[in-house]
Amino acid sequence: MFTVRVDLDGLRERAGRSQAILIQSAEDVADEGARVSVAHAKATHSFTDRSGALRGSIMVTETARATARQALATIAAKAPHAGYVEWGTGPHWIRPRMARGFTGPTQEGQKREKRAPHGRGNRVPGMLVFFSPKRGRWVRALEVWHPGTAARLYMHDGSRAALDAMTRSVRGDVARRLQAIWAH
Repeated sequence: MFTVRVDLDGLRERAGRSQAILIQSAEDVADEGARVSVAHAKATHSFTDRSGALRGSIMVTETARATARQALATIAAKAPHAGYVEWGTGPHWIRPRMARGFTGPTQEGQKREKRAPHGRGNRVPGMLVFFSPKRGRWVRALEVWHPGTAARLYMHDGSRAALDAMTRSVRGDVARRLQAIWAH
């Protein structure tokens, strides 16, 4: 008859340290992924950022938090037009906003200005005024048909780059941390 005695105390202790290392590593990996995603989204040339507002609004909004089941880090582009650039727009009419003091009815999609009129187009209530490079002159119109814009998916591309960076980190750094515990 053979008797085998197994000491589970060492196993439990190593398993506890492994869980703690995995949670800390998950936070580190999520933070790294968020940083890579933001850097890639800002560096992309898939959209033209004339004012710099869109690139400046891309940031990590929440650093990583990890539990035994998941790690979460949040990034966002907070510019008002970020969603339109990311997902594109369908064809639509562009109509001017009503001038301050306008008392008549507004059309669907329009709203009254609550602040002082601004820009060249608001000098003439109910008119769009813009420079047309195609015509080479200033144009006035009551409404304009916009054909829509294509999706640029700059945040999506950033998240794909983050996935690659996080995969490399898990295979390298996290694997080394765990191996140090179980190698003894």
